Amino acid sequence: MSDKHFVNKVLLLHPERFTPYYEYHLDYFVKQSDSKNEEKFFKKVIAVCEDEIEHFRSKAKNSSYFWDNKKKYEGYIEKVENFIDRLKSRDVWGIIGTESERNQRLIQEIKILKQQLEDFVVAPQHKIKVRCADKNHLFSLFEAIGAIPNTSLEPTDQETMFSELPYRTWAKLVSNHFKINDEEIPLGTALNYFDSTTSLREKDRIFEIKVSNRKPKNS
Repeated sequence: MSDKHFVNKVLLLHPERFTPYYEYHLDYFVKQSDSKNEEKFFKKVIAVCEDEIEHFRSKAKNSSYFWDNKKKYEGYIEKVENFIDRLKSRDVWGIIGTESERNQRLIQEIKILKQQLEDFVVAPQHKIKVRCADKNHLFSLFEAIGAIPNTSLEPTDQETMFSELPYRTWAKLVSNHFKINDEEIPLGTALNYFDSTTSLREKDRIFEIKVSNRKPKNS
């Protein structure tokens, strides 16, 4: 169904049929689309209705000398706005609202995101200070525990402590929580080590961790 036909149908409906009409098309959207997200459909419906309202306003303005036509388009506007009002109870995402309300909602969302960022990012003075002459020594520790693949060794079937190598997560952890002496570790630098773009030299491998074969004693 085209956008214009969707709104034209709204103009013919009794207000009590607005919600069933919306639900009918939502059900069709869910069945036909890969997306099962109602929010996407809801945004589309509201956008279509608002576009048609603007279209009707333009028609009404240009029909100022033809009172019957102007009144007709104003009636269309009222009908579509009524349809939108009926959907407000479903708007758990805050899509419908005045520009001021949407701006206030965005400001609140930004505040929440900024607080989450502050909670996540470690301030420089609180980072773990590694006292060593070379950043390679720090990365050799992560290689020793299996977080960085050792490209100089032949692949083995031996199970490592970490079953996966999410190198971006490791890189963020190092960049966000460690510094070498008083120097920050840029995220890009950390990424280069964890994705094997930068390889450790043999002389920088100062750590070697071996798994003990000893079984724990029974308590």
